[in-house]
Amino acid sequence: MYKSIKYSDKIFVILSKLFDEDNEQISFDKILSKIEYFISDWCEQMFFNVLPKENLYNFTKCKLSDLKFEKIPETGIFRNKSFYCRKKENICDLENFFQKHRDEIERVSLKLGENENILKKHKEENDILLKVLKEYKNGKGKNCPRIGDIIIALEAPNTHTIISTDHFFEFLGEILNKKTEIK
Repeated sequence: MYKSIKYSDKIFVILSKLFDEDNEQISFDKILSKIEYFISDWCEQMFFNVLPKENLYNFTKCKLSDLKFEKIPETGIFRNKSFYCRKKENICDLENFFQKHRDEIERVSLKLGENENILKKHKEENDILLKVLKEYKNGKGKNCPRIGDIIIALEAPNTHTIISTDHFFEFLGEILNKKTEIK
């Protein structure tokens, strides 16, 4: 059960606030607007709260990718609360992941270096990739989120499509033979 009492209480509060103070008439437009907002908000919450985690790929075994989403009030966009790893102990399998994908990392770094326009925007990522190729542990900690798009592209199965608003995935998809869709 999805806390139906909580939601019915919310609906009651919404409806009780909609009465016109002068003649206690309910404005249909107000009701519709409030209920549409409530349903939209509820659907977003349910999507992120019951997202099946067994269908997510986490080949790096990152402990921070446990999907604790929060909604940013200003934008209405959800983001993962746990974003950075500042711990020095080995809490993921990123080094083995980099070792397994060494050839692809070299290819991405080489192509980044060849493309002047993309390198301008993603020089930091390329610098980190070069450090990772020297020693795998250089990709951990604060560097991990900086090359997160590359890790996502490497993790994505070839049978799946990477959907993003970031055109960098289009570039990565071409190099790694991954299907991408930019929206």
